[in-house]
Amino acid sequence: MFLTSEDKQRYYASREWAEKKSLVRARSGGTCERCRMAPMENTHHLTYARFGREMLEDLQGVCVPCHEFISNKSSVDPRNADSSGQGIATTKFVTGIAGSGKTEREKRRSEGDPKSMQLTATTGVAAVHAGVTTWWTALGLRPDTIDDRFVNGRMFDFMDELSEDHRLLAIDECSMLDGRHLDMLVKTADRIIAERDRDFGVELIGDFCQLGTIKGPGNPGARYCFEADCWPRFDKNTEKVAGNWRHSEENFINALSLLRRGDGRAAVDLIKNNVTWKSCVDMRFQGTVMFATNDECDRFNERRFIEIDEKVQTFNSRRSGKQAAEWRRHVPESLDLKIGAYVMVLVNDTEKDPLCPTCEANNEYDEDRYKEDSSYRAMLRQRRAVWTCARCGNRWRPRSKFRWVNGDCGTVVEFFENQVRVRLARNDQEHWIEYAKNEFVTKSEYLKEFDRKQCDDARRTGRELPDVSVWLRERSAWLRGSVEFMPLRLAYASTVYKSQGLTLTGPIQICIRHQFFSKEGMVYVALSRASRSDNLVIVGDADMLVRRTKVNPMVRRWL
Repeated sequence: MFLTSEDKQRYYASREWAEKKSLVRARSGGTCERCRMAPMENTHHLTYARFGREMLEDLQGVCVPCHEFISNKSSVDPRNADSSGQGIATTKFVTGIAGSGKTEREKRRSEGDPKSMQLTATTGVAAVHAGVTTWWTALGLRPDTIDDRFVNGRMFDFMDELSEDHRLLAIDECSMLDGRHLDMLVKTADRIIAERDRDFGVELIGDFCQLGTIKGPGNPGARYCFEADCWPRFDKNTEKVAGNWRHSEENFINALSLLRRGDGRAAVDLIKNNVTWKSCVDMRFQGTVMFATNDECDRFNERRFIEIDEKVQTFNSRRSGKQAAEWRRHVPESLDLKIGAYVMVLVNDTEKDPLCPTCEANNEYDEDRYKEDSSYRAMLRQRRAVWTCARCGNRWRPRSKFRWVNGDCGTVVEFFENQVRVRLARNDQEHWIEYAKNEFVTKSEYLKEFDRKQCDDARRTGRELPDVSVWLRERSAWLRGSVEFMPLRLAYASTVYKSQGLTLTGPIQICIRHQFFSKEGMVYVALSRASRSDNLVIVGDADMLVRRTKVNPMVRRWL
C-alpha cells in the first residue's frame, strides 16, 4: 500500500501513534536504545512493513544525534565517536546462548553482502567448523608474530588492505580471544579511520559463558576480551540474538540455562530422569564420545578404529600455493577410513537443484548420474543468486538443501573414487560426501611479495605468479592457495574445546571424570552440543556433575 506524506502526518498525529511512543519510552527508561548514552527524544521505525499497525519491536527509541545519523542527516555515528565528536572504529558485540544461531546469521549476512564483513574465528578448529579463516590469517599474520607486527606497523598495513574490501573484521567464538589482541585490533582500526577516512570496525560474536581464553603459565598475561581497555565500546553496542534453533525440549532448555548460570543442582533435577548415567566409558557406544583432553580422545578413536575388520581406505589432502596456518594444523595430510567407521561431517551441504520447487516436486533424483558425472554434481552446487529452471524456464531463488550440516554424524557405508557414502545417524539417510575445498583469497590489486609490473602482467594474461597465485577476474581477487580434503573425521570421541560451535545430532557420551572438566563453562558447553537430553549418556554421577558445573563470576553480567 502506497502512503502519501499526508497519510503519514495524519497517522503521526493520531492517538494510536502517541500510545505506541509512550510504550517505547517506558521500555527505554528514557535513554536512547541505540547508543544507550543520551536521552531518548524520538521514536524511529526500524521497518515500515507494518506501518500503522506496528509491533513494538518495529520501533526504537533514539536520541537526536542517533536519529540524524540513521536518517542520513549526519555522518557521525554517536555510538562510535570520541568526546570530541570525531569518528572512531565501529565496535559491536553480538551475543546469545549456545544454539541461538548467532554465527549462522552473521555468516548469511557476509555471504549476502561480501563487503559487509570478513568473517573469521579465534581458533583453527572453530575456523574449520565455520568454513572461514582465523582472524590472524585474514590479516596475513601468525600467532607468534601478532605482537611484533603490531609494534612494527605491519598489522596496520594488513588491516588497511582488508578494510578496502570489508567494513568489519568479524571474529566468532570471541570468548577465546585474548583481550590484549583485541586492544591491538581496535587501536589499529581507529588509526585506519583517522588516516584513511574509511568506514571500518571490529565485530565480536560469541557467548562469554562458554569456554574462554586459556590463562596460566603457558600464556602469561592473558586477559579475557571483556577485560580489554576498549571493551566499554563493545559493551554499549551489544546485540543479543534471541531464540534457540538447536534445542526443542523445554526441560532441557531450562536445564542448560541453569548450567550456564552455574546452578548444577537445579539443572540435574530437571534432566536426571532423561539422561543415562554410567560408571565407566562404553567402548562400543554408537555415537560421539566427549572427553576433557586430547590424549583421551586419540586413544579412544584409535581403539575403536582398530576393532573394525575392514580394509583401510586413505584420502590424501591436496594442497596448492600459500597455506593458511589453520590448514596446516587442523587439516590432516591424509585421512584413514574403513567401512563401518563412525564419522563427523565438517561442512554444510551447499547443493541446490536446477529445478524450481514446482518441477522438483515431480522430479526423481538421479543418484547414478550424481555418483558418476562430475559435471552434473558441479551443476547442482552452483552458487547463483537467481536460477532459471532447467525444465520450465521460470526464474527462482534456490535455497541450499542442507541434507547434512557441519556436525552431523553417521556411519561410512561405501567408497567410490574420491567420495564417501555416509548414513546419517539422525535420519538414517545416506549421502555422498566429496572433497571440500578451502581457498586463500586476497582482495587487493597488488601483492606485497611482487612488484606492480608482475602483478599487472599476471592479471592481464591470467598466468600464475611464481608462488602460483592467480588472479580471479570474476571475483577481483588473488587466489593465493587452496587445500582440498575429505571433510570427515572419526567421531567416536572429541574434546569439548573442539566441539564448541557444533550441533551434534546423534547420541553423545560425555566423560566428566577428568578434573579438567571443572574448568568454568566446560559442562555447559559439553551438554549444550546435544539437541535433546535423552541423547546424553554421562560417565559419572549426578553429584559429580554438580561439582563440575562452574561459571566464571566475571561473566555473570551476560547471563
